Amino acid sequence: MLHFFISFVIFAQVFHIFGSVPVSQQTQVSPIQADGYVRTPGIGSHKIHKQATTWNRARIICKEEGGYLAVINSRPELQAILNLYGSSKPHNGSTDSNHILLGFHDLFEEGHFVTVHDEPLTETGFNEWYDTEPNNAFGNEDCGALVFHGKLNDISCDKPFAFACEIPEVNEASSDSFSHNIHSINIRRIIEPQTMSPSFLTTFFLVIAKIFIIDASLIFPPQRTQEIRSDYRYTPGIGGHKIHDNVAKWRDAQTICEEEGGNLAIINSADEADVIRRLFRESPYHQGSTHSGYALIGFFRNTEGDNFLTIHGEPLENTGYFRWQPTEPNNLYGDEKCGSIGRDGLLNDISCEKKFGFVCELIDPNIPSVSLSNVA
Repeated sequence: MLHFFISFVIFAQVFHIFGSVPVSQQTQVSPIQADGYVRTPGIGSHKIHKQATTWNRARIICKEEGGYLAVINSRPELQAILNLYGSSKPHNGSTDSNHILLGFHDLFEEGHFVTVHDEPLTETGFNEWYDTEPNNAFGNEDCGALVFHGKLNDISCDKPFAFACEIPEVNEASSDSFSHNIHSINIRRIIEPQTMSPSFLTTFFLVIAKIFIIDASLIFPPQRTQEIRSDYRYTPGIGGHKIHDNVAKWRDAQTICEEEGGNLAIINSADEADVIRRLFRESPYHQGSTHSGYALIGFFRNTEGDNFLTIHGEPLENTGYFRWQPTEPNNLYGDEKCGSIGRDGLLNDISCEKKFGFVCELIDPNIPSVSLSNVA
């Protein structure tokens, strides 16, 4: 009898996979229709906001509208934006109506411009600068703009300008390439990933299986979405952490963490800070580091300079851990835009362009609850 019911559950699972109807065949999905956006087929929808604001505030407004600060990927897209730009003046409260903000910056490493998706600007498909630009005038031009004649410029993140938002085409929004984080600031998908919707018969078979108390998960164990790495220290209920003693700049450190399947660590509790403090004791010296008493973690100063955000765009004070070393943050020499943790478990702001050890973090709901003594 047991074999019969196991076969029954197997049949239900197979039918669930092969007998369901794709959502895309059930309903017609359409992109978000936002006020003021002009769609260009094959490129996307764009809008010029005439009310000037700072770069970070512009980024937030575009995100709230379901898009992002525009990233130019081709000459046709450039022309689409220029067409809107020409009819958008005058700009209210702008420092210079000959510029509009776009979605790129070099906040993490001077001269290394990346988009709001953390993609190198050189790989976007459009990277043409105005004469003598970028020049980082007065050491204070870290954000990106488009000049009215169609060239790029670096400008101050703290001065108000009009700005261009973008909502991509549906097929672009539903692709894996769209699920970027900005530094990584999370960009909301416009179209949810396509999923398979269970049919009536699938649901019927699974309900019958449950009636006879056969747990299909025992027969079909869930797949882990992330491989357990032996070089990380796993803590039940917190996640996996690793201190890299091979030093790097902040942005390069984030890239290394991403390659390992994680991010620069974001501390969400005093317990997590204590985990990192204990790891620090096992990593006493970081060769080539500006200061071995600090390790880079995943937060940075926003463009206005008055707040800190995590790599996911969340205000640092909302993370659950917001304890600074005495007299910090102090933005020493006006050059401390990135985040670190000291050996005492307290936070500090440091230069993004100096090399330190760094802490990577893996967070996965399928990480097993194992004790620290059982993990290498």
